[in-house]
Amino acid sequence: MKKLKTLTTSTAIALASVGVPAFAQEATTTTAVDTTAVNEPALVSKPVADAKPEVKKSSDVKPALDAQASTVKQVEAESETAKAEATSANQAVTTTETALTSAKEDLKSAEAVKANATEENITATKAKQDANVKAQEANQKATEASIEAIKAQTETVASETANVASATSKKAEADKTVTAKEANVKSAEDALNGSGIGEAKASLAQAEKDIEQANANISSATTAVETAKKADSNRADAIKQAENNVNVKNDALKLAKEMMDADKTKVESIQEKADATASKEKEEQTALDAEKAKLNKSEGMNIPNPTFTIPSNVYNGFSADVLKSAGVSSNVVTFAQLVKLDDATTNESIKKDLRRVILQASANIVKQSNANVKYDNADLNRPVDIDNLTEAQKLEISEFYVNGLKQIRNAFKNSFNVQSETATTKEAVTLASTQAEKYEKRGLDPVVHGHVANAVENISFMNSDISNMYELKQAVYNTLMFTTYLDNAVSNERYRWGHLRANLNFAKYIGIDVANINGQHRMIVAFSNEGTPVSKSNELAQLESKLAEAQKQNSQAQTALTNAKAELAEASRKYASALEAKTDAEKELASKTASPLQTEVAEKNLQLANLALKNAQERKATAEEAVENFSRSQAEKQTALETAKDELATAKTAQKDAETALTSAQAKLQAEENKLTALQAEQSKLHAEKTNWCQMRKQLQLN
Repeated sequence: MKKLKTLTTSTAIALASVGVPAFAQEATTTTAVDTTAVNEPALVSKPVADAKPEVKKSSDVKPALDAQASTVKQVEAESETAKAEATSANQAVTTTETALTSAKEDLKSAEAVKANATEENITATKAKQDANVKAQEANQKATEASIEAIKAQTETVASETANVASATSKKAEADKTVTAKEANVKSAEDALNGSGIGEAKASLAQAEKDIEQANANISSATTAVETAKKADSNRADAIKQAENNVNVKNDALKLAKEMMDADKTKVESIQEKADATASKEKEEQTALDAEKAKLNKSEGMNIPNPTFTIPSNVYNGFSADVLKSAGVSSNVVTFAQLVKLDDATTNESIKKDLRRVILQASANIVKQSNANVKYDNADLNRPVDIDNLTEAQKLEISEFYVNGLKQIRNAFKNSFNVQSETATTKEAVTLASTQAEKYEKRGLDPVVHGHVANAVENISFMNSDISNMYELKQAVYNTLMFTTYLDNAVSNERYRWGHLRANLNFAKYIGIDVANINGQHRMIVAFSNEGTPVSKSNELAQLESKLAEAQKQNSQAQTALTNAKAELAEASRKYASALEAKTDAEKELASKTASPLQTEVAEKNLQLANLALKNAQERKATAEEAVENFSRSQAEKQTALETAKDELATAKTAQKDAETALTSAQAKLQAEENKLTALQAEQSKLHAEKTNWCQMRKQLQLN
């Protein structure tokens, strides 16, 4: 803490004896402090006033085609068509899977944002809510992509299921064809050897039975196609209805989101106003508390007015006229009378002796006053910026000056014409600030260049390192004492006691500010007759009124903020409900989409039933030919045998191709079913996460 500085009598005497400006200094040293008064008259011009459902695999509904015969080449053509359809479906799946992957990345990013925003200090809840909304939005994108991916994958699985069914039938038909061709070879061999007519007739009879069964299968398959078409139509209607429901819920969700965002913006705007009004209330409360604290302060000056005895040799040197004009009738006089004698005396020898007496008297008064002046220690903890004093601080130090000036004017009133009223006004403070600005703008040292035009002030030096109210009031005290009792020590002969006279009678009211003139600080004490004296009780009432108004404004702002937050909470609740409703709609859509398509499989079955009929008819023709072989010539029988063997070799090749195609189709089906299962599992996870976000959102609304 800086050492407290007061004016010491020894310094005052020493400096006065050499005509050097004196002011505040260290109490325990005799080093001069940088404070003085301008040696020019202060008496100038007149003062100026200023869940995901269990999905049955399509492979579980593979048709029983064991009884059907086939024609391999025709089925191969149908297989090429199915492959093209599968390729198209796979492309759709790839597109939707890409969208799903992107949505998953967005979801991961949103989850990361949430994780990083959960422990914010004052805005923790808001950060969690914002992160929750972002996570929900990312989840929503992922869910929508998942629905499209599952829809496309379901169609792919249905197509691959039909391909497996077709390949299975082709394999079965190829097996039967091989069996039939083997029978033809044996029949041709038997015919060539003259045996086997019975078996040939039996094969013919079996072929006729197969034709009958094939016709029955066609009838059943035709009915199954109609049933499947109706089921798929119902499925499509259910999916469309579920999609419409999702769209409706999505529109409601968007509206709820817009309303929630609007309420959030409203809260943020009102929050700014509420923060401002709360700050204003705090500011007014602080000002009121400070004013109340000032009323309770035990601070102030106690300036004595002692009498002094003029040495006889000096006293006897005054003429009767001088003593009379000074109002002196004995050598026991007041300080004011000493000043009057100094004014009245023209004898330089006597004046020199008198001024030694005056200097001793000044030192005596300053010493007694220093012992009695009281400062409030709380002011040590009240920082000030002397380059930017507040209006309240200017008024406070002006009032402190007035406290001592009243005593001085009272002490001098019997010898000088003094102002009967002494107080501080805001107008006087404004005048001091105006004058300070003039000195700063001019930028010249007043000691050398004097006052600015139309001066209405006393100017004194002050330290530039003042940092709290305690030190500032010390400077105010020193200024008053210096410009009153030590003015004679530094004023030039022409304007001797000019600062004292300004203190006594220049104007009723005073105001103080500080000027920074090129880095040198000066205290400006302005005098004015303008304005109404600042009353502590009036000031207190004004501050209480300001506080009441600030409290009213803050109460209104806080009420508006509370209402806005309630609206935001309700909008957030509606948003959470809308999100939950959309989630339920998406689950229902997923359930409808998960049911397998039936028409394509049923139509494949009908095609295979027709092929089975054709194959049975061909086997009948073959059997009839085998029976006829027994009546052919030996050469014809040999030719028939060779033909039968060639056909058997072709059938076996087709059988091997059909087996390979079946294995490949089964592998593709399994792969696509695995993809569908994974997509459905991912969708279930997204639904579970969305439910969790909704629950978290509700919980955040309670916090």
